[in-house]
Amino acid sequence: MNFRQRFLRYGIGVFIGVILSALFFSGRSCNDWLPGKRIKARLQLEGFQVDGTLQCLLDCDGVTQANSNQLMQWLLDAEINWSESSGREERPCYIFDMAPDCPFATMSACFSEHSASVGMAIVREGMDVNCPCDGVMVE
Repeated sequence: MNFRQRFLRYGIGVFIGVILSALFFSGRSCNDWLPGKRIKARLQLEGFQVDGTLQCLLDCDGVTQANSNQLMQWLLDAEINWSESSGREERPCYIFDMAPDCPFATMSACFSEHSASVGMAIVREGMDVNCPCDGVMVE
């Protein structure tokens, strides 16, 4: 058997392998196992509690007024800032860099065994926040 015949048989085997892999693994991706997706899925499954300062901001009339569904959507659209997060601590906390359409610049989500709490929200600069909330941080 010469080189050309070996190369042809090898190519046919690779082609069949690619076709079978595409058939068996179609619709699956690695994205579901990435840590950011897993953290957001955990937030959705377990739910979360909002801390007092953030709850005051969400209840206030104005740009920060939102319900828990809107807050969840903002968290799902956000990117996790891995360099500022402490995911390997006893109580892992993650810092979310919020999307530009969100009135908050960053938020944190901390997990315990059975629940999550969302808090430490920093309001974007230029947002008019006229709330009597204690501990409001502006970017």
